[in-house]
Amino acid sequence: KAAPPGKAAPPGKAAPPGKAPAPKAPAAARPRAQSQGPWVTGRRLQWRELGGADAARDSIFGGHDGLADSYDWSEVTELFLRGQGQHRSRDSRSPCGGGRGTSILTQRQATCCGIVTQKVGDIGALCARLRALDTVAEDDILRLQELLDLVDDKQGAELLKLAAKTGTNGGGGQLRMLERQLVPLFQLDRARARLRLARAGVTIEAQCNHFCAEARAIATAAEKACKSAALKDLIRAAMSLRSYVQHGPEALATPTTSPRVMDIGSLLSSMRQFKGADAGARHMNLLQFFASSLLAMRPEFDQELDAQLPDLAIAARTPWQGLRDSFVQLKAEAACAEGELRDSSAAYGPAGSVELERLATLASKCGVMVVTATEAMKATTPALEELGRYFGIPGSQASTPGSEQIPAKAPPGFAVLGHL
Repeated sequence: KAAPPGKAAPPGKAAPPGKAPAPKAPAAARPRAQSQGPWVTGRRLQWRELGGADAARDSIFGGHDGLADSYDWSEVTELFLRGQGQHRSRDSRSPCGGGRGTSILTQRQATCCGIVTQKVGDIGALCARLRALDTVAEDDILRLQELLDLVDDKQGAELLKLAAKTGTNGGGGQLRMLERQLVPLFQLDRARARLRLARAGVTIEAQCNHFCAEARAIATAAEKACKSAALKDLIRAAMSLRSYVQHGPEALATPTTSPRVMDIGSLLSSMRQFKGADAGARHMNLLQFFASSLLAMRPEFDQELDAQLPDLAIAARTPWQGLRDSFVQLKAEAACAEGELRDSSAAYGPAGSVELERLATLASKCGVMVVTATEAMKATTPALEELGRYFGIPGSQASTPGSEQIPAKAPPGFAVLGHL
């Protein structure tokens, strides 16, 4: 049935043929997605206005709020609305903007470089410190290195070529502002080597101290393990329990002609996997029984172990490959400083200059750090080899005396520390 004249058809039904659909309600009568447009700011408060103005008279929104008379509207304008009518250009908002000029970088490169340069600040001042081999913060060094990695050599050469036509700093207007900011970095002679030297200057001592602390902890843990009476009691008790489980009560009466040697890792793992025979004891394995029995017989046994093996926790969580990589990095930094002093000293300044003296001081410092780390490692490797022999691990042979390299494969005793 058609709707009466002047009324719209019910929802979901079309108007009768030959009759135009009812006109839409005026915009003012429809629910709005948000408040009326802003008067000056160009910004909107994102809130949704509900329909039904009549229902609002008796709601929490109705009535007159006297607090509104207490607003300092000039303060609101000062804090939130001043200057918002002036729209900034896209270039002023974008980190890769900077006005007109020749663009050498791609859009992606410009975006990445723009973000980094905003964090760096004055690149020219940092390059001046690098040129003088002065101290530069490690974060700034890493950011400058990132800028060098973002721009390839061909683009860097083109950047310098255009900069030379417009002045030493590229300020003649041909280059875009972002490219002009990068000019001092690419004008810096041996920039990558200088960044590496600068980073070595601020980090190599901390790297050496960290390496030596870990190496000493490993050596101390290995030496203490060889001398620990509590650890020896632990292993012998575990072997006795293992013999009883394997051979029964006869194992206790049979004298041992020669000591049995077992891999500590396999001994502990086999005890962990040996479950109780009865269904009600399946929750208990032999290792748990062993630990609880030890504490029942000697309640302070765990404290004895902690006192006799003080550095075991540090040694156990230190990976051998990480220790080796730290040593290799130390040697590489020292080799870089020594090589720059030997082969490229002229690029840093004439003989007797402050810059050359700083380079020589840095090379000497790096050499001292390598010697210190080498001595720490020379004390660690024999201690691990002795620990391996103490636990009966075959192939635990002494390293070559005077060796300054860390073997790629950890000494057998290092695995013992991990099991303990």
